[in-house]
Amino acid sequence: MDRRDQKKLIRNLGRLVAETPTDPVVQYLVDKNILTSELAEDILYQNTSRNKIGQLVFTLARREDPKPLEDSSKLSDSTTVRN
Repeated sequence: MDRRDQKKLIRNLGRLVAETPTDPVVQYLVDKNILTSELAEDILYQNTSRNKIGQLVFTLARREDPKPLEDSSKLSDSTTVRN
């Protein structure tokens, strides 16, 4: 993931924690082969929503070349990311 995208994730972390349904997002990323089952287990094993989102953001940010989402509208129709 490039630096610009990493900064967007960090800048929007509070909103992601408040508004992201972690389990279906993680499952979607597994279904699209962006996350492995093992990475998904590590994320979903976390004990709070905040920790789950934190682990998800950390996992995505450290990947050098994640596959781009083909249809991000499936994740949330009303989410606006601040640039």
